Amino acid sequence: MRKYLTLTHALLKNVSLFSDGKSNKIKMIGLYGLIALCFLPTLFLFYIMFDTSIQALSILHLESTVLYLGFFIISILIFLFSIFLIPSIFYFSKDLDTLLVLPLPPQTILAGKFTTCILYEYAFTIIVSIPLLSAYVSNLHPGIFFYLMALVVLLLLPIYPLVLSSILTMLMMRFVPFFKNRDRFNIIGGFFVIVLAMAFSYFMNSPMMMDEQSNLFTTILTDPDSLVLKLGTWLFPAISFASHALSNTNILHLLVFIAISILSFLIFLLLGKFLYFKGAIGFSETTSTRKRFTSSEMEKLNKQQGKTFAYTKKELKLLFRTPVYFINCISPVILFPILYIIFYFSSSSQISLSILQQLDMSFIKPYLPVIGIGIGFLFSNINCISSTSISREGQNVAFMKYIPVSLKEQIQGKVNSGILISFLTALCSILPLFFIFPLHAMDMLIVIVCSLPSLLFGNYLGILLDMAHPKLVWEQEAAAVKQNFTAMIPMFGGMLILAPLGFLFYYLPNTFLLPVSIIILLALCAGTIVFYRKMDKIANHFFKKL
Repeated sequence: MRKYLTLTHALLKNVSLFSDGKSNKIKMIGLYGLIALCFLPTLFLFYIMFDTSIQALSILHLESTVLYLGFFIISILIFLFSIFLIPSIFYFSKDLDTLLVLPLPPQTILAGKFTTCILYEYAFTIIVSIPLLSAYVSNLHPGIFFYLMALVVLLLLPIYPLVLSSILTMLMMRFVPFFKNRDRFNIIGGFFVIVLAMAFSYFMNSPMMMDEQSNLFTTILTDPDSLVLKLGTWLFPAISFASHALSNTNILHLLVFIAISILSFLIFLLLGKFLYFKGAIGFSETTSTRKRFTSSEMEKLNKQQGKTFAYTKKELKLLFRTPVYFINCISPVILFPILYIIFYFSSSSQISLSILQQLDMSFIKPYLPVIGIGIGFLFSNINCISSTSISREGQNVAFMKYIPVSLKEQIQGKVNSGILISFLTALCSILPLFFIFPLHAMDMLIVIVCSLPSLLFGNYLGILLDMAHPKLVWEQEAAAVKQNFTAMIPMFGGMLILAPLGFLFYYLPNTFLLPVSIIILLALCAGTIVFYRKMDKIANHFFKKL
């Protein structure tokens, strides 16, 4: 136990939840508080969904069904997202070589890393459980024992789905050598999740599923137990006992839930004793092609180019060649058109499309500039390229100070890569609207041109925030993008700015729409120009602190 506690403490320090190694904890907590505000709309939507369901089902004393649905959502989210988190922490982290040579049994290492993983999964638990329990309490007013039991349930709820994904990962790493390569695992796994999400979306919009959804509420009312079984009791048996324990304040069901969670964890440690070391030893992180270059190819490669252009190419190659960056930063360019195609050919959208294509869209013409501005803000940092460009350097950020390229040229190269991918993503999202709505080519051109100032400004703002607060302490590339909370500020900020922007232009008279749009566009252009001219001074100011 002492070794486990010491190892867990060391691993949690590397997680850096409240510090990146340079900033104080108060600033980091304030930053996380700001990010929490961005999730309020999502929490509100969950609350409305659970509140409506409880009001409808409490009359028939089926409150446990709503609790079950909430716990099932939490469990499935944890299971899916931990499939990528587990390999990163269990097998691909930089501390693995150090831990393997220490006199530690595999159970101790696994228990420490499991504790680290479970802290990440509490985020999904909180996002769903807060609106779920708030709706339950506001409608049913349970006693004090409910709160104590709910606390126990929420603390133990992530264990079982995390154990399932951990065992699945250990089996793959032990018996399927194909997945031991980190790049191969991330690429195949990432595209598998994308394909799975698209297949699920298409299935949910199929005629068969639409007919099934129309009878869903009737099924809940007539036979709730069958619904519980359909939703996955066989996969997550513990959540059925947890929901009944809270709805009926049943101590016996709570004890069964606790027993299942603890037993699953013990089975995980027992399997890890025989699987973990054999799967962790001898894997390769990346591959090397060992390509031979001819003299003409070497001459072409050594041909001198502009420093900013060369640095932009370097950034783009890094984004395309690193699987984590490709999946998180580049794949939206591919994903958005595919989603449009799925929507366009899905049977449920055919009626909506036929109605939209018959609409008179002349009323929207005064709003085209502001639509372009909103699209630019939305896509400027949705790929997190500019807002993580300094963080992705990690511990190698010191080389940016010493290489014979000015900070201004390096920063501009990083911004250029973000601008290019952002523009392609926006373009791939705007052009399909030409086929969905009866718009003219000039209308689309206005939207595209008006999106450029906000797109440029958003990318410069993203890299400015990353220079001010980079996440440089990480063990694998995924942390620089997925676990970089600084990058979430411009990403969610670009989404949130659409609301006040739409509210402002909705209440403006049509005669003021164009002048106000021009003022906003000029302000964005001025802000971009100021940042570009002062980039060297700003970069030197922040890099002195790194």
